[in-house]
Amino acid sequence: MKIFAFHLILGVFVLSCSPKKEMTSPVITKAIRAEADSLFNKNLDSLSLVLDQECSKRYQSHFERAKDSIKQQRLSEIEDIIDE
Repeated sequence: MKIFAFHLILGVFVLSCSPKKEMTSPVITKAIRAEADSLFNKNLDSLSLVLDQECSKRYQSHFERAKDSIKQQRLSEIEDIIDE
């Protein structure tokens, strides 16, 4: 049993240390590049529409919150001046 385990470990070690094949980069043709650019731009355009809609939805609430905060601060400053 010990001999089998030794040979198994030795075999795994030898296989893991074998020379690796070189990684080659994929060949990108002009057609593939054009298609990728087209898909990217199409998705970017649709994403821009979604982001613009989200900004429009949230703008008013953020504006109102900021306006209320400034108003509260100014009222506090006016009260401090009156109390003096």
